[in-house]
Amino acid sequence: MLALDQAIKTRWNALSLTSGIPGGIWDSQIPEATWTANNQPMYCSFENVTDSKFRQTQSSRYQRMQVKFTVWGTDKVSVATACETIQDSFNNSNRANTSQLAVPQPDGIVSFMLTTPYTMAQISDTVWSGSQIFTATVRRQPELNPA
Repeated sequence: MLALDQAIKTRWNALSLTSGIPGGIWDSQIPEATWTANNQPMYCSFENVTDSKFRQTQSSRYQRMQVKFTVWGTDKVSVATACETIQDSFNNSNRANTSQLAVPQPDGIVSFMLTTPYTMAQISDTVWSGSQIFTATVRRQPELNPA
């Protein structure tokens, strides 16, 4: 969902997370040449990994999706610290009327909750990654004539 992707990037920039993760945030993956050419020690990627069917009530329609954040870096401790920062910055980003992670109305994020805390993996001799998954519940326009 494009609006959710934009909301994630907006929150990232509002919290100045690039100061702790100098390579910034990328949708899916940073081009390898960009990472190595700029000699960035760390960056974050995110992607929508699942998407559920809509659930509808008389007044609203909801969709749940899972978003995976992965921090890539050359230092295990720095990657773990960045994962904890992301966890603290995005978890409990609910209540669309007060959240910085708000999708423009009529759609809106109902909740953005941590589903799976980060796990670390050593990708190569010099690269570490830390991944975590959040579940976003998004309010959508109700269908006028549901099938």
